[in-house]
Amino acid sequence: MLIIDTNVLISAIINKGEVLDIIFKLYDKGIRLFSPELVFEEIKSKLSTISKYSELTEEAVLFFVSTLFSEFIKLTPKEEYDKFLDKAKEISPHLKDTPLFALSLTLDKSPI
Repeated sequence: MLIIDTNVLISAIINKGEVLDIIFKLYDKGIRLFSPELVFEEIKSKLSTISKYSELTEEAVLFFVSTLFSEFIKLTPKEEYDKFLDKAKEISPHLKDTPLFALSLTLDKSPI
């Protein structure tokens, strides 16, 4: 299991190369990939910038991301990692990364 954060996904969209290949290879090797559901919200909030740098339309970016989440990366609802948020706040180096650490704790300390 591996937790994928927003920056990795944005890089995969914009660069369409090595990062995306790594995601596919991990998936092919049976490594289950997870992201907190707020990652999708973060991507939507940066949609115009991602579209500009990826040279894809906003609709194409949303389709691409939706495909990644439906096929390769499990979007995890907050309810599934909510009980670990307090502990995650204690160990997360940045407050914005707390959901990633909470999800990691939920998944038996899966790497981020």
